[in-house]
Amino acid sequence: MLNLNANEFTLTNHIFQTLETIAKSYGYEAVFTETFGKYNYKMDTGAVKIMAPSGDLLSLKSDPTPHATKQIAPLCDGYLKTYYKSSIVTLDHKAPIGLKESLQGGFEYYGNSGTESDAEIILLNCMVLNKLGVQNIHLDIGHIFFTAELIKSLNFSDTDLPDIEKALRKRSVESIKNLSLHQRKSLEKLLTLTGSPIEVIKKAKTLATTPTLVESLDQLESIINKIKDLDSEQITKHKIALDLCLTHPKSYYTGPLFKIYSVDTGKTVAQGGRYDDLSKQYGYEFEACGGAIDIKNIIEVIKMKNTMTTYRTNFVLIYDEELFNPALDFTNWLRKKGFSVKFNLRPKDYSIALQSDYFKSVNQILDFNDGFIKVIDQLKNETYRISPEALKSRLVSNPTSISIH
Repeated sequence: MLNLNANEFTLTNHIFQTLETIAKSYGYEAVFTETFGKYNYKMDTGAVKIMAPSGDLLSLKSDPTPHATKQIAPLCDGYLKTYYKSSIVTLDHKAPIGLKESLQGGFEYYGNSGTESDAEIILLNCMVLNKLGVQNIHLDIGHIFFTAELIKSLNFSDTDLPDIEKALRKRSVESIKNLSLHQRKSLEKLLTLTGSPIEVIKKAKTLATTPTLVESLDQLESIINKIKDLDSEQITKHKIALDLCLTHPKSYYTGPLFKIYSVDTGKTVAQGGRYDDLSKQYGYEFEACGGAIDIKNIIEVIKMKNTMTTYRTNFVLIYDEELFNPALDFTNWLRKKGFSVKFNLRPKDYSIALQSDYFKSVNQILDFNDGFIKVIDQLKNETYRISPEALKSRLVSNPTSISIH
């Protein structure tokens, strides 16, 4: 299950605060989704099922989007923009106990079928990543109907469809036999429909033989143009590609999709799309689109690129037992001045203790002894002795000499 050390917890809070700041600047309102919900076999594939005392079958939250949609459905009488942060638990046979817990934060835009809503959701995810220093990204945009409609137009038999879908996921049709030449050529051409939006749309139009295929291409073209219009800082410039084989593991998506990859790690850091039919599961009917960032994968990029200074305590003050009271008085004075301080009895194995993460994550070690303080400045790599009063005077006159957090 999910465990975060102090630095990872600080990074997680920083990520959520960044998402919240951007969300509020675009008029999004916070929602908190339920942990358990009534089990829905269509929505809760991969969810942990629990029998309630009432006898009802419940599911532990494995995807915030259905829970958020269910929650706001009675309130959505027009446009509604929300954001959330959530932990989710899913079944995972590779995990030690068969369960995987993860964190994600996301945006939901309800009641708007226009492509400007898709563009805004995609851009918001890019803005969060950019603000966090995850700037070396690749943005793929696709449409779930394009592949589905094209396969339908090629008249495959029901027995062929599972193999067709598997081959497309693997991006190879070499293993598929007994296809007509027309079917094979169409699928091979479909697999090439990834890359520059202008070139991909040009190629795709030769396959767009139905109104649905044409409409999906028009939607994608409009979304890309809207992103360019909205992106005043040009953070998506030269990073957008079309991928008309793009899929999503959740079955409720009904239109445009997007995935954002970190070029540095090769992992997905955000994804989402349009799900206009999801509200019908709860007795309502309104359009919706959304997208979420993957906290764990973003932390991995931040650590790799060192784009954020991890949390460091200002001081650790160590003392001998007989100096407990004056050492505590000095510690309380530091805390009242806004500094973070660890307060500890001198370790028995002092030299060994200094090599531990507990001490390494501190800016300065204050060794309180013999009426003086031995200061070990780990950022400046220097050591000196000073009286408590002199150190107080220095901190009062120049508090920025020690960075607060």
